[in-house]
Amino acid sequence: MINNAASSAPGINPSGTETLASIFSSTTASLGIVDLTAGLRYDGFSASGTSAPSAFDPITVPTGPIDRSGGRLDPSVTLALNPTDWFQPYASYAESYRPPSVSELFAGGEHGGDGGVFDPNPNLDAETARTWEVGANFRFDGVFAPGDSFRAKADYFDTRVENYIAGVLYDPGPAGYAAGHYWGSYFVNLPGTSRINGVELQAAYDAGGYFGSLAYTHTNSDLPAPAGLGVVSYTPDDVFTLTAGVRVLENRRLTLGGRLSAVSETKTGPDAYGAPQPPLPGYNLVDAFANYKFDNGVELGASVSNIFDVSYTPSLSTTPDLNPAGGTGRGRTFELNLKANF
Repeated sequence: MINNAASSAPGINPSGTETLASIFSSTTASLGIVDLTAGLRYDGFSASGTSAPSAFDPITVPTGPIDRSGGRLDPSVTLALNPTDWFQPYASYAESYRPPSVSELFAGGEHGGDGGVFDPNPNLDAETARTWEVGANFRFDGVFAPGDSFRAKADYFDTRVENYIAGVLYDPGPAGYAAGHYWGSYFVNLPGTSRINGVELQAAYDAGGYFGSLAYTHTNSDLPAPAGLGVVSYTPDDVFTLTAGVRVLENRRLTLGGRLSAVSETKTGPDAYGAPQPPLPGYNLVDAFANYKFDNGVELGASVSNIFDVSYTPSLSTTPDLNPAGGTGRGRTFELNLKANF
């Protein structure tokens, strides 16, 4: 259950409750080199809240208490072949269902201090998606030394989404300006079919005393965007991650490592007036981490994220003044954690 409490100021956090429920099952049948996995999943939701649109909302929505509910049964199937110990090609198909959130249904109020206003859209439909994947897993042991391992995966995915939910900016007009509102926003279901496709490549090597991995994703976002789609719906074209580390001391109890993440620029939609907006700039982040395992099973971990304190705005985000060049990503961050099994 998700419960958003209303903010004490006239902000955008709505008051509402949403309950999500899922039931799923899957089974695998094997015959020779063929593995066939089939599954069914039911997702349901119920949401309640209050719809209070502004006087400048360009869409017609009901006002007052709102109750919404729905659900869907989604199938999935994966066919995998095992012709050798090291090579496994596969193909899969799956359908999925995402209900609108409390914030998407009931957001309303002023965006403090910058003249913005948010409006609800309790008429939102749930997203439904159909995804195809084709790829292969690779597995090798004893590549350079006894006990080491190499794993790799290559995958192409294609997702078609109906009723894609995206944020829209709008111009409140002269009446809005007179009231101190210079832009407005609400969520809509995009018309037609939204397509997200791309490739994923992964590789990892582990020799016990040292390890490393590479991951790369290229994504195309083809969204039938209305004017003012904004920056909240696109993903970066390219994401690259390199992780490397060592395990030292007795029984390799201390792990030391680092991570480099490189993210390309991200396309944005037009503003409230339909004017094209510059993309979110790309960025590079460097992280470091350490983990120590005690004899009693307790593990102590530490990490430093964004070591060089880079200012950046991650995809699916924006800055309070709607300036893509600003930075909403976390600055240099230190974390400690303790893990114990009882």
